[in-house]
Amino acid sequence: MPLNSQGSVSVANMLNDSHFGIYHLNIQCLTNKIDELSLFLDTYKFDILGLSEHWIDNREILDKVNIIGYKLVSSYCRTAHRHGGVLIFAKNNLKCKPLQLDEYCVEMHAEFCGLEIPSQKLRVILLYRPSTSRDFHVFLDQLEAILVKYTTDNINVIILGDFSKDFNVEAADLRSLKYLVSTFNLTAQITDFTRVTDVSSTTIDNILTNVVSEKCISGVLDPSLSDHAGQFILFSCEANSKTADYSYSRPVTSVGIKTICEHLRNKDWSIFLRRGCDVNNCAEDLVNTLDYLIKRYLPIRKYSKANINWFTEDLKKQRNHLMLLKEVFNHTKNETDKSAYNIYRSHYKKAISEANVKRTPLSLLSLPIRLKPAGE
Repeated sequence: MPLNSQGSVSVANMLNDSHFGIYHLNIQCLTNKIDELSLFLDTYKFDILGLSEHWIDNREILDKVNIIGYKLVSSYCRTAHRHGGVLIFAKNNLKCKPLQLDEYCVEMHAEFCGLEIPSQKLRVILLYRPSTSRDFHVFLDQLEAILVKYTTDNINVIILGDFSKDFNVEAADLRSLKYLVSTFNLTAQITDFTRVTDVSSTTIDNILTNVVSEKCISGVLDPSLSDHAGQFILFSCEANSKTADYSYSRPVTSVGIKTICEHLRNKDWSIFLRRGCDVNNCAEDLVNTLDYLIKRYLPIRKYSKANINWFTEDLKKQRNHLMLLKEVFNHTKNETDKSAYNIYRSHYKKAISEANVKRTPLSLLSLPIRLKPAGE
């Protein structure tokens, strides 16, 4: 059942209540929008978040991206070209496993990642087909190979992402895509525009699923983070009540640091001064000492309902107003409305930066300090 994001049903309330939610957004660079995305997710608590065009080409950097309350489950990064890429975050408490889809990825033509939730008998596959790709059959062939392997009779499948094909405009390539997915009993859920520019309005992002339409709600929800609007799909999960959300972090306190320093000052370091001492033994002793002290005096703690405490009501109102201005511009395509949106977006980003200065650095609080034994 399609649902317009401005309809009478509150997406946020449904997510907080008894619905399982999945969301996709072509974000067009993640690294400079992490705080804004976190604030959006503080209200719209989707269980699974898929992002296309994250633009990160280094997996080590990608692994350090921190979205409060979420864990990175699956991703694909380009190696030879800039931009692109796809990734999937899931809530910390959600038990899931990644799908191994790298072998199906063809850079600049077809980019995939995915995960499986065994308890829900659900597989989620995220894709990105660049608009610059000139060979649609490469994309179709790789998508078909994935469908053959991962679509079975007893599994629910959701495929979502940026197809770079307008689902509301009949064309030969689109007919081929629709025919392919229909043979696996998948149907498109999104009909509203997902990308609005000065010269066009298109539905190039979509959600395909084999779940009976009466059991799900889908629609478009624009967080004003790129020139794409996000798409969501919700499922009632009354039979499987949601568990509480938890986050784990290592609070770095001044008392803990002071205590660790005191222990280090009192430690006998003479072993390191002996001639002929074994370097590996010294390194292992140092690592074990630090590991013990950190675990004891800076322990990891479990927190329920990890909300963003710096997300004030004023910031929430500003974000909602920004989303309204974006919707007005998408409707009118008026230069005056576009200017109003851009000016207010700059004001909103500045307000977030100022809030960041006043908060305890999230990167410090969320850093899972881990020391590896020597030789690992």
